[in-house]
Amino acid sequence: LKCHHPAEFVAALLNSQPMGFYAPHTLMDDARRHGVEFRPVSPNHSAWDYTVEAPGVVRGGIRSVYGLARARAEAWVRERQTRPFESLRDFVARSGVRAEVLHRLALAGVFEELGWAHPREALWEILKLQNYEFPGEAPFQYDLFKNPNAYEQVLKEYAATGTSVRGHPIGALRALGYPLGRHTSADLARLRPGQ
Repeated sequence: LKCHHPAEFVAALLNSQPMGFYAPHTLMDDARRHGVEFRPVSPNHSAWDYTVEAPGVVRGGIRSVYGLARARAEAWVRERQTRPFESLRDFVARSGVRAEVLHRLALAGVFEELGWAHPREALWEILKLQNYEFPGEAPFQYDLFKNPNAYEQVLKEYAATGTSVRGHPIGALRALGYPLGRHTSADLARLRPGQ
């Protein structure tokens, strides 16, 4: 199965979590190395479970969102079956998702398909829709006043779902130019022993 149907294989393993040995991000990193593409949790396309959307393409399952009960997720899916969510305002009004989960979804970049390319701006819009008032300190551990770089965005996805469709945190650091050593694990096949 892993050799001939890697997307189906990894989706089934992710849907069986927690399993007690391989964490979801480990399974996803291995599947990426075998050509599987991952798409984020989607307001209009995700089911409770991870699903295979196309050959070699896995859509994030709502089950991966921390703090979201299955019954609430199923209500979200039923609601969008009446008509798709058209905007962030529409999602907030109709999904019934609790405030702290909405905040996590926003920071993870889930609302990009609804026109919110920047997670910070989606979060501010949600707070505005909820008439949120900040008594003293903002209740978030993230800096809301700047757009996240690639590494920060991966960390926010991990905080929301325990995984990232954008890749591994080390890959994001490499993309930002951080000096992490001369060689990657991908280089090992071409290096001489002891090198």
